[in-house]
Amino acid sequence: VYRYDSLSGDWLFLESTDFYPITAADIGTIQTVYLVNQLFVSAGEEILIVACHNGGAVGGTDDVSFMYGQGVPDQMVWGFNASNDPLWLSNPRAIVVRAKLNCGPGGIDENSSTINVEAYPNPANSELTVSIATSEGTSGSIVLYDLSGKQISKMPFLAINGTYTMNMNTSALANGMYTLSIETETGTKKQKIQVLH
Repeated sequence: VYRYDSLSGDWLFLESTDFYPITAADIGTIQTVYLVNQLFVSAGEEILIVACHNGGAVGGTDDVSFMYGQGVPDQMVWGFNASNDPLWLSNPRAIVVRAKLNCGPGGIDENSSTINVEAYPNPANSELTVSIATSEGTSGSIVLYDLSGKQISKMPFLAINGTYTMNMNTSALANGMYTLSIETETGTKKQKIQVLH
């Protein structure tokens, strides 16, 4: 999910779902996936919801397709090739995505986790700063996963005074989306980050 920033003219990344592995039972059905963290949007904001997949070769046994709607202009549907270079489709059609929204605070489930995480800048180039605020003396792990769910790195942390800050080197990571997971005995907090060199 992206929000349009009229000052910069850019679409700013907000949040995404966890990776969802498709099984044979999913074929021909509509799937519901949930954002990693609750997201608030306001009336009048321009929001872009992007769907993607990282299936196998086109026409292969593990190929994936989406339900398509109306035709859209060229360069409206993008992807990445095997070298992780961006490409756009000619004569594309819109991917059908339906957002389920709760209006007002009465219909929103509150996050029970006492872990607050800030990761910036997002997208990150060569370095990502991770700042954790939690209960005094809380310990756990800072784990980074790629889109397939593969663990990239794992680092222990101890929030002695209720806060912990570290810098993560992202210069060797490939461009793309990752999940930053703060895992403690009392719960887990996840946040999507993007690496863009």
